[in-house]
Amino acid sequence: MRNILESELIDVNGLNDDGFSPLDVAVMLGRPSVIKMLLLYGAQEGTKLPNNYLSKHINMLLKEAELRVDDLTTVVVHVNFTNSSEVKENERLLQDWLWRKHLLEQIKKGLTRMGLPDKPGRVTISVASEDSLIVRFIEPLDEKAIVSKYKIQWSKSPNFMLLDGEHILRDLRSLEYTMCKLKKSVSYYVRVCCGNLKGFGSWLESTPSCAMPSTWHEVDDSKPRFQGRLNVIDDLFGRVWQSHEDFSPFRPIVAHRLRSNTIQNETASECGVSPRTSRKSTMKKSLTKYTNLLFHAAPKFSRHLKRGVYLASILFTDDKKLLVTLDENIPIIAVDDSHPSTFLQDFCWLMKVACTWKDVKKLKEEIEKKSSSTSLLFRCKLLHAAHTLQGALGKQDLGRLHYKPVKDRNGSTVIVAVNFVMRASSFRPRIMSLKWTSLSKLQKKTQTAPLLESLQNELFSASEILLCSIQEKIQYFENSTKCLERGLYIGYLKLRTSVDAIHVVVQENCPNVLPHVKIRDNPNVSREEWQWLQTLDAFKETQEPSKTAHEFHALVAKAAETLMGKLGIGKEASRLHRLYDREVVELDENVSFIIVFPPPEEVCSAPGQLDCLSHQKSFISMSVQTFEMMHMFTYQQEFICHYSRLSSVLDMDSVICQQALREAFSPTEVQIAKARQEQLLDFQGVRRVDQIAEDTSCSDSISNYSSSCDSFLADTLLL
Repeated sequence: MRNILESELIDVNGLNDDGFSPLDVAVMLGRPSVIKMLLLYGAQEGTKLPNNYLSKHINMLLKEAELRVDDLTTVVVHVNFTNSSEVKENERLLQDWLWRKHLLEQIKKGLTRMGLPDKPGRVTISVASEDSLIVRFIEPLDEKAIVSKYKIQWSKSPNFMLLDGEHILRDLRSLEYTMCKLKKSVSYYVRVCCGNLKGFGSWLESTPSCAMPSTWHEVDDSKPRFQGRLNVIDDLFGRVWQSHEDFSPFRPIVAHRLRSNTIQNETASECGVSPRTSRKSTMKKSLTKYTNLLFHAAPKFSRHLKRGVYLASILFTDDKKLLVTLDENIPIIAVDDSHPSTFLQDFCWLMKVACTWKDVKKLKEEIEKKSSSTSLLFRCKLLHAAHTLQGALGKQDLGRLHYKPVKDRNGSTVIVAVNFVMRASSFRPRIMSLKWTSLSKLQKKTQTAPLLESLQNELFSASEILLCSIQEKIQYFENSTKCLERGLYIGYLKLRTSVDAIHVVVQENCPNVLPHVKIRDNPNVSREEWQWLQTLDAFKETQEPSKTAHEFHALVAKAAETLMGKLGIGKEASRLHRLYDREVVELDENVSFIIVFPPPEEVCSAPGQLDCLSHQKSFISMSVQTFEMMHMFTYQQEFICHYSRLSSVLDMDSVICQQALREAFSPTEVQIAKARQEQLLDFQGVRRVDQIAEDTSCSDSISNYSSSCDSFLADTLLL
């Protein structure tokens, strides 16, 4: 039966000639195992008839079946036919109607024996937002009860005399329902009852008995970090564009999956293009493609890396194929033969550009106009290398930059861009010096295992290290693009300092968020829950919590204890940890975090200093800027693409403007340069762009807060 349901040939909610769905028949026959299987695949009741009309309908069908059986029996027994085929046909019809009669008799008995279902085993409500509540319930405790639907009612009155809403849930794959468009800060009572074809059973009121739609923002009248920010960015970029004619405003669309070229071809006819014109266009594109393959100048890929900076592209498919050069190396383009002192800032700037790779050509052309600026020279070379790779691959989107460039003992540094295409057959590089090969074949060639054990000994070149760490970088790319399941989490903030940056510690298998443990499925924290959490203090008496606050307290405490155990932090040490009580960090509408961090003296470890996570190989550290870019690209992709495009353009304009001021000689040149500087200060300054970055960067806010204040101890939480 499972195989039948999993096939796409059956409509699990289709009705037969009698007006019954598969679930109706299973319910009336009283087959619990079949009912559960059907409900698992989204089966619903098909009949809309009330119980008394349903019984009449079945009686009518049964009477019809009895008459047909009698008629066919008479025909088969008392009439002699010379045509044997007619005899066989009547016998077959008689057997069919006998089976139908038997089935309808069983259905009638089942419907007669069926009673109203018992009340649900449990009903709970929680606050989903400032205008919605979620009700969750479980099946009746009586396993024999037949339930095919649930009725939910909500009211401002505890006696439900006046209903504010009602809903019948028929799809039972998820036993929950969200009541939307409720009044803010008003208590609602909720109750649920079970139902089947016979009707609905008794009601069970929720626990707690009522709840008030609210959110933690109401405590301090704060606004969500990203609310309205996208409109501000778009408005500001429009003004920047008006002063920068080489850039045209567009809404960048970043995709992790390559669209097949056939999709674009299929839309030709939809746009009013005749088939003949479409064929000519296709032939022209095909001819251009092969002309490019034959005559396009292939870029010079680097094989033996010397001192300097390089840009590499790892392009892989679902079946673990890699795009490599003919000598089976990763495509690597030389950027510069020196390593600038501002490499980290330039790398972070390139991460912004990587959010909108379409801007590479325009940025490169603009910077080349001001090539006398030494501060822009390295960025210009980065853009040139990226543009060269785009041309070689025939693909603008090079993917996401790996957080850690590959370095070797010779001073070679390789920036790695990783991206994914669905199938090798759907993508062809523009030049003939690239091909697809399997990852397993490449790994056998490079003898990965013994090499990886010796990487720390610095015995190998950057190209060898890159080849042997391809699987690791692909795994990181896949992990960094995954979103957490909907819910509220408790996360752990641990920082480390290096010579040139502050780093944040994350899990290797989930690098786009802090180390975490799930608290519950509902991401919203209500006003009551947040107020209670803020009253917790190891040195103060607190009033007795409400039942809702107590349950929330217990959930957070349990999750915190699990998190500390996961991190290897002892019970006594965990009591000194603190909760970030300024805000609930909302990554998006589905994922929220409550942050816990160590005592002030342990929040940030100095270089060479060991901490509780130093010996755990499952944790890595990356710069705060890199972490922010990565996790926002996962959870706030549209915003970070718009912001990064604006920020990268303004960064470039600022450097060009400073260079123009230094080179200005005549009064007119000085006046023009100063006017441009004032214009840019108006864009950046009153520091608008920087202010948006600060307002949306939760890591900076938390790290500053954690190292500068005592907050409240988690001692009372972990008791």
